[in-house]
Amino acid sequence: MNRALLVISLIFPPLAYADEAEDESNIPDGPRVGVGIGIRAPTDSLAPNVASVRIRAKDGFDLEPEIGLHLRHAGYQGAEELDLGRSGSRTAYFGLDGRFRVARRGDLELMAIARLVGGAYAIRTEAPGSPDTTNRGTHGALGWGLGAQWWASPRLCLSGDLRSEVFSVGRGQTVIDGGEPSATSTSFNASLALQPSARVMAHVMF
Repeated sequence: MNRALLVISLIFPPLAYADEAEDESNIPDGPRVGVGIGIRAPTDSLAPNVASVRIRAKDGFDLEPEIGLHLRHAGYQGAEELDLGRSGSRTAYFGLDGRFRVARRGDLELMAIARLVGGAYAIRTEAPGSPDTTNRGTHGALGWGLGAQWWASPRLCLSGDLRSEVFSVGRGQTVIDGGEPSATSTSFNASLALQPSARVMAHVMF
């Protein structure tokens, strides 16, 4: 029997050691908890702007609570260096993803994502000769997405996602020159089209 295995291993090494290679996979087969940081687009910087905890509840299923903060600033210049004003925005959010493995090849997993997210935003606009305006509000949504994650080792997981909202509800207000809200709006949206936001992450698992 040993001689037969030796002959097979010389002719078809992948076949002879298929079981051994599967046992050496970096993908953990038990519960793990990881802490990660990453970049979520759109952003004006390559600095990390999102952090999450990824919980591998069992083989092929992850839960991922996520928090994020986005800061954006812009200035506008007209002809002859005229100052046309500036704007800035702040967005903070909390999300929870359920990640389900739909395919696997080696240490690479393809994941389907179900998502719940809520957050708040503020956008301030300043223009010469006009009152300063702040738009602020809250936002909640249900979404879906697709992701891929590669296990560089049992303790390091690198991933990339495209996630899109299916149903969302929001409430916004407009405030002029720090006064009382002058307008309030409520919105509801539903769409099955993929209008994704992109994210790349690195998680250290424990």
